[in-house]
Amino acid sequence: EWSGRYNQATVLDWRLIAGRADLLAASERIATTRRSETEHPTAIGYALGHAASFFSHAPVCDRRTIDISGDGENNEGFAPVLAYRHFPLGGVTVNALAIGGSVQLDGLVDYFRAEVIRGPGAFVQTALDYGDFERAMRLKLEREIAARILGAAE
Repeated sequence: EWSGRYNQATVLDWRLIAGRADLLAASERIATTRRSETEHPTAIGYALGHAASFFSHAPVCDRRTIDISGDGENNEGFAPVLAYRHFPLGGVTVNALAIGGSVQLDGLVDYFRAEVIRGPGAFVQTALDYGDFERAMRLKLEREIAARILGAAE
């Protein structure tokens, strides 16, 4: 979980999802986690840098994905473009979940498309507001996982 450049918490550390039981355990952990911070700035560049540091102790895997969720544009610290220049994010796909309510959603989606998402098949999922976040996050995760499962079946 990321909320401003000084407020991070690991909700679900690296783990192998080798079967249904692993998937259910991971999804339960995510589903029961509540947002802990609400009044901090949006530091997307710092979030990308922080996420990049986790790859140094990640297990070997076929795909690396960072999920960025936010209700506004970067307004603290360096911009996402600088994170892409200075951190080892080559080969990493960055997807986003744009959360409306406090900002105009179409503009936020455009910003995430232009400045935040990267990599093959990268996409922006939308949530109308925080009340719609759970539905939107579920769709985003299903889309990310389904792409991998379908790709493996081909």
